Amino acid sequence: MLELMRNHWTLLRDVYQHDRTNLTGYDLINSYINCNEQANHVKIYTTDDDWMDHGTFVLIHATLVDEHWPYRSTDSLALIEDRIQNHISVGAFDGNGQLLAWCLRWAVQGSLSNLYVLPSYRRLGLASLLVRHMAKEIAATGAEVLATIAFGNEISQLFFEKLGFKLIDSIVFTMVPAL
Repeated sequence: MLELMRNHWTLLRDVYQHDRTNLTGYDLINSYINCNEQANHVKIYTTDDDWMDHGTFVLIHATLVDEHWPYRSTDSLALIEDRIQNHISVGAFDGNGQLLAWCLRWAVQGSLSNLYVLPSYRRLGLASLLVRHMAKEIAATGAEVLATIAFGNEISQLFFEKLGFKLIDSIVFTMVPAL
């Protein structure tokens, strides 16, 4: 993915000028152009250099993702930003540009990571939508679609099983504080 510099955001917004029915196009990008405080923590990425032709982009609010990560640490924001910048990521937004749900890809294994839906937007199918989209994007690269689930997280395990995922291995991780 390529990070789109802020001075190009208006060009991306204007790709959607004639399609104002697309809630993730003109109005979403425009809300971040006009809201400097929120936009300081937002990055927009494109899939390639032809973004003005197709308008494909990913907008991620890294600090919000980090705030809701149960393994958050002093170093985790940089880790989240790296996942967003260098790997496939997806978010679901409302019409005002508020990030409601997201799913990132973990660099080490290439598995889905940081799947989260804000509590008031759960049970609307957003997590399923995001995982299916990510699975399609990852599969298109020829990679296997994997998800890492924290031990004992039965809700996530049932969710992924419902989507067709199967347990293939158990891995133990440990968190080491930064020195």
